[in-house]
Formats: sequence, C-alpha cells, structure tokens
Amino acid sequence: MKKILLVGSQGQLGKEFANYFKGNEIAFLGIDLIQKEEKNYQVVNICDKQAVKEILQQGDFTHIINCAAYNAVDIAEEDFENANLLNNLAVGNLAKLAKEFACQLVHYSTDYVFDGENSKPYKISDKPNPVSNYGKTKYFGELAVEQNADEFHIIRVSWLFGIYGNNFVNKVISWSKNPELKIAENETSAPTYTEEVVLGTMKLLESEKFGKYHFCNTSCTRYEWAKFILDKIGFSGKVEKVKKEIFNLPAKRPTFSVMDTSETEKILGYKFSSWQDVTTKFLEKLNNLEK
Repeated sequence: MKKILLVGSQGQLGKEFANYFKGNEIAFLGIDLIQKEEKNYQVVNICDKQAVKEILQQGDFTHIINCAAYNAVDIAEEDFENANLLNNLAVGNLAKLAKEFACQLVHYSTDYVFDGENSKPYKISDKPNPVSNYGKTKYFGELAVEQNADEFHIIRVSWLFGIYGNNFVNKVISWSKNPELKIAENETSAPTYTEEVVLGTMKLLESEKFGKYHFCNTSCTRYEWAKFILDKIGFSGKVEKVKKEIFNLPAKRPTFSVMDTSETEKILGYKFSSWQDVTTKFLEKLNNLEK
C-alpha cells in the first residue's frame, strides 16, 4: 500500500495528482504554502527542511512526489535566489529526507535544462546546458536529487498544461479576445498533458526502475499549437507567425527543446499521445466544466 507525500499540492500538476489519488483511494497528504481546509492537506513551507521532516515523522510514507517549482521563467532572471531556493535547495532537502525515511522520490524537471541548439530530439543521456536562470536552477535540482537520494525518478516535462492551472492553452484562449495575435514560429517543443504525466508516473512507480525519464506528447511549434487551439474555439481573427525574439522577453528560451521519449515508452509499454489528441481532450473537458 502506498502512502504519498504530495509536495506542491496546490499547483497545476499537484492538483491533478490529488484528483487521481482521491479517485483511486490512494492515501496521501498534500503540503503547500496555500491549502484547502481538508484532512488531506496541510500548510507547510517546503523550503523548511525541519517542517517537512516533522510531517514525515507523522506517518509511514512510501513516496514523496514533488510537484513544487518556481516556474516564473522571466522573473527568475532577476530573482535567482528564490528560484534556486525552491528549484534546487529545497529539492536537495527533499532528497535527503527521502533517503532518511526510506521513501522513493519523484521529482519533475524541464526541457529548459537544454540549450535548444539540437536539430533532433534530446535524449535522456544528452548533457544539459541551460540558457536561463530558471533552467539552471532546475538542472541544479536534478543534480541535488542524484547526489542525495537513493531511489528516485527524475521526470522531465515540457510545455505542461492541464485543467487545474494557468498554462499556454488558457493564455491562448484569453488572447483570442483580440482580433489579431502574434505567435512565435521558431520555438519548438512538446506539449505535456498533466493527466498523462500522472498516469505515466504511477505506472513508473510500479516498475521501480529508477533514474531519469522524458515525459511529453508529440512535438510542434508555439504557432502550430496556438493555431490549433484557436481553430478549435472558432477564432475568426488574424494569427501572424513571428520570431520569438520580437517579444524581447528577459529570459532566453530554447529554440528547439523536443525530448526523445523512446526510452521512457519502452519502460511504460506504450506511446505518448499526439499533442493534437491531448489538446482536444483538454478543450472538451474545459468546455464541459464551463457548462
């Protein structure tokens, strides 16, 4: 029987996990700075190692799933200290605690650990070379897990989206109020649907095959993804292809950060869905929720 400490339970991925655990009667405790007033949740500063340790001392947890992250990519350029605190130092503490309490650790990382200079999908074995502070702190977090935990899964995801968070799909829908949109055509990665992350993670836990994994759906450009969304919602305005550089954002983004999922798919025994299928599924679910 699993008992899971769900770290960052109020974020996009954390809420997806909590929903899955409740539906499948899996014991868990969600911790975050902001919490629901429910028995399954508790307010805890996850950057406080002693506070997390006291939680672990309360019960026989088998797994720690860390969904917490500082993911404000542009703000991290000026706020390296706090990004590093949550994406690296707190992760190192979780890894040490996982080892101390004999828990398996699941930690999520990002395609932004890569520099985007590849012309073919990045393999798990490719050396990271992050080009932003966000990417650097996430890479440092990976190293902290490897150096401090015994049994761990590091799962890299890209362009994460799901029903519980603010993500690119929701942003595109909100932008559709404008008659004209400019979307980058020279930024290529792979959308990753939170439902598939949860299901894949749970299957991975059953395998007990530890290490690094790439979880994502198939690849597209930002423009292709936005155009697909806009067509689905009946947008009648103009969508212009532009270069990402015109937005002059503080943080540099990888131009091509598609990740090779073939090794992960061998372990899981199935292929990840296409980005079109999961985006359609998301939009249908969103539409049903709004009715």
